Amino acid sequence: MLNTRLAVSLFTFMLLISCTSMTDIVPAGKDTYLIGGSDGALNLSALKVKLYRQATAFCSTLQNNVFVPVTESERTRGSSATCDLTFRCLSENDLAPISDYIRTMPLFDAHNHLQYDESAEMLIKWMDEAGVRRMVLIPRRYRDDGRATDEMALAFAQRFPDRFIAFVGGQREDLSKVIDWDRDSFIVEAEPKAESGQFHGLGEFIILHYGYNKYVGTTNKNNSGDQRLPLNTPLMKRLFELGEKTGLPLLIHAEAEPDMTE
Repeated sequence: MLNTRLAVSLFTFMLLISCTSMTDIVPAGKDTYLIGGSDGALNLSALKVKLYRQATAFCSTLQNNVFVPVTESERTRGSSATCDLTFRCLSENDLAPISDYIRTMPLFDAHNHLQYDESAEMLIKWMDEAGVRRMVLIPRRYRDDGRATDEMALAFAQRFPDRFIAFVGGQREDLSKVIDWDRDSFIVEAEPKAESGQFHGLGEFIILHYGYNKYVGTTNKNNSGDQRLPLNTPLMKRLFELGEKTGLPLLIHAEAEPDMTE
């Protein structure tokens, strides 16, 4: 029965991918399969997306329906890119001894909001459990559930430089209103920090955000948390100039709406 199901799945996918640049999905060991493809436009990223989607969909047709990538092999020649993906289709019970590729793949958390009640040791414990090697610390400085500071983030990074990267935080009570972005108080504080060489980014600065205060027990229920700020303010201009001068990236938060690009 299982062999019949596997044969039907393989036949179905041979039909689905026959009109694309994908190769057939072929068995490559116990619960292990191989798929390859090429892209004449040298778009390796798009090719990988197609491979992963095909492999995931293929696993979903089997009894062991959890897709687990194992290895990738990519090549470019002239204007063509090729990639082979080896993957496994496992059951939920098989996921404990997951592949070496997944267990050893280094992860970098580029967007973590530091809270006042978190210790460095607590974060490292969670990072180790999740397989995260390094983490960017973005302080939130609000009166409700924030109250973390740039100095707190820097202290963590100085104690554990191989685990944490400190940003000069931009989520603050004194940057939540339009009038705040016409003042110099934040740039006066942020500029020496950015120029110190101890911080490695600026932000996160919110220009459009749909709040969720009513869903979070530790936030101010009298404030929706919604925020909409113009991008062309005097303070934002100075932040862009500061980023250009110091080489630090600016992290800006916006919603996926058309007017954000205008």
